[in-house]
Amino acid sequence: MAGGYAAGRTLRRLSLPKISFFISNTPQPLDESDPAFLKPLRLDRTNSAATKASSVTVGDYFRAVETFLSENEMERSVSSIFRKTGRIVPPENIDSISVFLEKHGGFYHPARIAIESGSDVWEFVLNVAVSDAGLKCARREFELLKRLAGEDHDNSLPRAYEYGGVESSDGKRRFAMFTGDWFSGFHEFHISRDYSNEDRVRVWDPDDGACCLAESQARHLYREAARILASCFDLDTFEQIYPWSHAAGDFVVNLDGDRLRVKLITVRGYCALYENDERDLASLLGALFAFLADLSIKNRLDRRDGVGEIAWADKMAVEATIEGFFSGLGKKAKATPGFEDIPDYFALYLTSMDEPTVVEFFGDLVSSYPPEAPETDFVRDKIDSHARLFFRKARDFFASNA
Repeated sequence: MAGGYAAGRTLRRLSLPKISFFISNTPQPLDESDPAFLKPLRLDRTNSAATKASSVTVGDYFRAVETFLSENEMERSVSSIFRKTGRIVPPENIDSISVFLEKHGGFYHPARIAIESGSDVWEFVLNVAVSDAGLKCARREFELLKRLAGEDHDNSLPRAYEYGGVESSDGKRRFAMFTGDWFSGFHEFHISRDYSNEDRVRVWDPDDGACCLAESQARHLYREAARILASCFDLDTFEQIYPWSHAAGDFVVNLDGDRLRVKLITVRGYCALYENDERDLASLLGALFAFLADLSIKNRLDRRDGVGEIAWADKMAVEATIEGFFSGLGKKAKATPGFEDIPDYFALYLTSMDEPTVVEFFGDLVSSYPPEAPETDFVRDKIDSHARLFFRKARDFFASNA
């Protein structure tokens, strides 16, 4: 992208709105004289040794964001507002832009962007890729979010608006980033120990403090995660959202009184894990079973407090996963001509299996997991009991919905 950081600084002299930089949950903006600007940018969710060796500073990050938002007379900022609201807001009508560095991950360092114009404030996420993994993923995810947006009638996924690449002034570092919906009031959640040393699902709300969900709320959360993923399964191509992870904070939750809403904030990949050469009913039913079985496992996996040891959700998550899967599958089938009866066919398919068949399938499934993945051994130790629980909960689900 021509101009690099210099372009951003030149545009500032053209009386365009000021861009202020914040670290999440800090009230005072930073400037280039602040020591925080010189600190290495954390490369992941933990303060790992790799962070200390990082050549990217917080200042590099903010200057790249400034360039992305301001160059070409704030083209991307104006376009993001238009794509989100349908309103054309000229750059001279924008009063200010605030950039909040929210968190760090292996793929992105998301910022919350608040654009103010008069009494209006629009918030966006800006996913900033710095690592090699993030740079390889950013453009693909941008296109996937745009592709899936037309099928997402519940607004469970963020809309993606503007993509761009930015080079540092010395030409040694490239950033890739894109704007999308910021889900205000939604927060990350993870399995955590409560005061009684019991595992609970804890929501990270920086305003109200972390709170633990009641079992009924946690059940609804896992149900919604399964529903969203099932509703994105392509019944013709077998494409699905993959990979995804609770440990990475891919899902977020909003608590509004007794109401609980769940969103999926990232789609790093969308692919078919099983071949569909025959394109017949048997192939589809087999692919759906493999998807549901894997979903029932992944929906239970987490890391304690997001960064600790591998954690395993309570057995209620299995029943919630089955419920959510059939809810999402039913909606997807109704919206896909020619596939309206698939939920009924799949119910018959699943209930025709006996327990040994299910247990054997789950064992074979885990055998296909990458052996180097840290969760593989963890799951292998639990898979027999999980498969038997799945079998019982599936039977209970069909009995109660007969």
